Amino acid sequence: MYLDNFLIAYTRWFKRDVSFKEAYMLANAKNCLNTFSEKEIDLIIYGLKKGLDFNTYSKAGFHSNTMQEVICGLEEGIDVTLYAKPYFNQMQMREIRLGLEKGLEDVSIYAKNYFSSVQMLEIRLGLEAGLNVSIYAKPSLEFWQMRDIRILLAKGLSADDTLRYYQMLNKPKK
Repeated sequence: MYLDNFLIAYTRWFKRDVSFKEAYMLANAKNCLNTFSEKEIDLIIYGLKKGLDFNTYSKAGFHSNTMQEVICGLEEGIDVTLYAKPYFNQMQMREIRLGLEKGLEDVSIYAKNYFSSVQMLEIRLGLEAGLNVSIYAKPSLEFWQMRDIRILLAKGLSADDTLRYYQMLNKPKK
């Protein structure tokens, strides 16, 4: 089985100028070439040629779009372990990666799989603006509620005033 995978990898990618070493590493990736799509194999080869650790993004549960986000982070030299998880989708990974690239202090506040990518965006924007995001970094809030609170905080309202004002605006009408 292993030798078959190696021969398939080498002959399949020989025309693409993949070296013997790269074909060998590709055959070892998950020990089974059949588990990757054509695009995923291209991304693994790209990583090999760039000297990236393809083991970081050639895991079960990763697809070509999530592999691309991990590759972007590796190329930027950031620690991708915070978001290189199969339970994050591409857009969630992107928000975490952008926060890491911008040097935000505590990206772990929103690097949780229970936040949607748009919720992550609102938290990241708040962190970039230096706001106290703990006020609205709650999975029970919809992204548009987070956005409203973030905007109020950015306008200079105190945390207490922001919450009171927000609750007043969203009070059910009788």
